[in-house]
Amino acid sequence: MKNFWKNCFFLPWIWLSRKKKQRLIKKILVVSTTGLGDTLWATPALRALKAKYPDAHIAFLTRPLGKQTLEGSPFIDVFYELKKPFLFKALPLAYRLKKQKFETAFIFHASQRILFLLVHYLRIPRVVGNKGMSKGLDGILTDKVIPKDQHEVVRRLNLVAIASATTKDHTLYAATKPFELKAKKKPWVALHMGAKDGFKQWPKDAFIALATRLVQELEIELFFTGSRQEFPLIEASIKPLPKSTNLAGALDVQELAFFLAQVDLFITNDTGPMHIASAVQAPTIALFSPTHFSRCGPIPSPNMCVLSKRRACTPCFKRKCFEPFCLRQISVEKVFRSSRQMLALSVS
Repeated sequence: MKNFWKNCFFLPWIWLSRKKKQRLIKKILVVSTTGLGDTLWATPALRALKAKYPDAHIAFLTRPLGKQTLEGSPFIDVFYELKKPFLFKALPLAYRLKKQKFETAFIFHASQRILFLLVHYLRIPRVVGNKGMSKGLDGILTDKVIPKDQHEVVRRLNLVAIASATTKDHTLYAATKPFELKAKKKPWVALHMGAKDGFKQWPKDAFIALATRLVQELEIELFFTGSRQEFPLIEASIKPLPKSTNLAGALDVQELAFFLAQVDLFITNDTGPMHIASAVQAPTIALFSPTHFSRCGPIPSPNMCVLSKRRACTPCFKRKCFEPFCLRQISVEKVFRSSRQMLALSVS
């Protein structure tokens, strides 16, 4: 009888607390305002949130490139863009977001400190993020998850697990925009020589040596992808290669995703297009060092090959590195042999 009266007292409070938790998942804000790879790493967690809470309104705060990459996604209801100059653009953005009255926010990754202040201004009841990754502003977080040595996809999934959103599907999502392509008469091989950071770039002379062997020894058609700024350098580099096409700057991010879905092999540095290739399941050789592929590499799959070497300098100079010695450890011969093996599998 004593327990009966205790239950009568406590059960209504338990019920009310559960109802409150349910209310906190009707409007969700997800923050991811860094690079292309970071945007794509968010997609398994976004998918898990939408599967768990199909009626929730999920807003994605990102950079313009992030919106281009995921526009049309089935698990994002609305996009908000953070544009430069950040300080002046953040003020009207904060006003728009404030009116939405979000109840839960997940901060996946943000390089701009003003984003943490913006989220604090929104007075969202529940803010989930990683401890020690808030630019010294962990105080705005209501739920702090300690990051572990794990893949960035898993780190984001651990954040949404706070809201009981889980999945074993780690595949990435990238939107594609179909466009007319010429008929394929030979296997297509695409090379991506650039990267945002110079210390992640396999030397260009190695890429050109590889490209020369590919067109001379294999029956393929060769393409080069890259940014608009890289077009002149690529154009000058591939003049001796008669069977090659320079697509640098010619494709937007969704067109690039569509194109990579058609290629028989993509050879790339550790860069955003590598993750696009992973999302569209393109056969890919990814060249890694000094960053470690277990945290930042493509999602493991049968059509993904990672060639990696240990960093040559301790500590790594990162953006101050002018000569990526560690990447020179990956030989042209090794990449060529791997290319030949993967082409034999992809075109068989």
